[in-house]
Amino acid sequence: MSRKRKKTAVRGLLMVPVLFFALAFLLLAVRKGDWRLYTLAAAWPAFYLISGILFPVLVEMDRILLSLVHFFSGILLLVTALWLPDRLLGILIQLAAGCFLMLFSLPLSSSAGSKTSFSAGMGIPAFAALLLPLVFSLPVDTGYPACVFLLFPLCLLGRKRQAGLGFLLFLAGLAPMLLSGNWASAAGWALTAPFLLWISSGSWLAGILSFLSGAAGLTAGALFLPSLAVQQLPRLSVSELASAFSGGLFGSGPGLGSSLSAADPPAVWPLIILSEQFGILFLCGLILLFAFLLVRSASGALLSRRELPALQVAGLVLLLGIRALLSLCALSGLIPVPASGFPLLSADPLVYGTDLFAMGWIAGQLILNDRNLDEDERLAMLAH
Repeated sequence: MSRKRKKTAVRGLLMVPVLFFALAFLLLAVRKGDWRLYTLAAAWPAFYLISGILFPVLVEMDRILLSLVHFFSGILLLVTALWLPDRLLGILIQLAAGCFLMLFSLPLSSSAGSKTSFSAGMGIPAFAALLLPLVFSLPVDTGYPACVFLLFPLCLLGRKRQAGLGFLLFLAGLAPMLLSGNWASAAGWALTAPFLLWISSGSWLAGILSFLSGAAGLTAGALFLPSLAVQQLPRLSVSELASAFSGGLFGSGPGLGSSLSAADPPAVWPLIILSEQFGILFLCGLILLFAFLLVRSASGALLSRRELPALQVAGLVLLLGIRALLSLCALSGLIPVPASGFPLLSADPLVYGTDLFAMGWIAGQLILNDRNLDEDERLAMLAH
């Protein structure tokens, strides 16, 4: 299929989520009689359609990735309208800020992705995010943003084949996460960093030592740190688990109420509401869609001709995938609930903004890959 036909097909597929969100918000508005929902029934589908057509032209962004990101943003907005309508304004501000961060990181990825100074400098906000929770009690999760920022200096050390320094950076990042009690970020970092050190430096020793050190750190934290004691970590209650699966395969119906308590909602509450009101089949479809987003993102690493950006994208994809897996395991009651929640469906503004920053960074690498393919085609035509 030619690129022109692919673009036409993607534009045609835009109408599916546009109709879905228009009907979903309209049904909810009729049931609740809330003027805000009538406004969203018109405004969000219009934004989805216009941005899907104009953004890739104005800022040269991958259409498929953009459509998927906007779809998950719309899902977050929809579940907020279903269960916590009083938070709609805050979520809208969060979505707007996240969109700005994505558009900011998109050109930054192309211009600074290969720069040594930029990757090294990202260690400053990373350690600030790691150390702040040790001093202050923060209402947001800084562990996941710290993992994302730490990836950049780690990938730089890996590209320079400095596996020893990379191992020390891995430990320096892991220790504050454990001390602050952020087990999910520590687990994500302990699984992502060893893999990156191995594939970048080619050192089996660095990869194995990092993996064993991460496992030992998590085990020691669970045994000796009160904040990481397994019995103290927040899990879904029996009533929350019942809510998550009470809708069956097809759900109880959007807007018909939830048995989930809004007093202290768990970080995975969007997944609970989706499963309860739209059904397990809808939730499974959403998970498959996210898996496709990860595969699409991973192509930015596989097809990249520059080692450092390829490592960065690979690390971001791994972190997002591990977060998704932890959230789904928590939803089934197997493990405690991670503070960051499911990727692109987090009501934590800092975590959501970091997700959109990561998406913009990945999209920038996809653009560079497309430019390289276009250049190859042009050179091939000139050669003939």
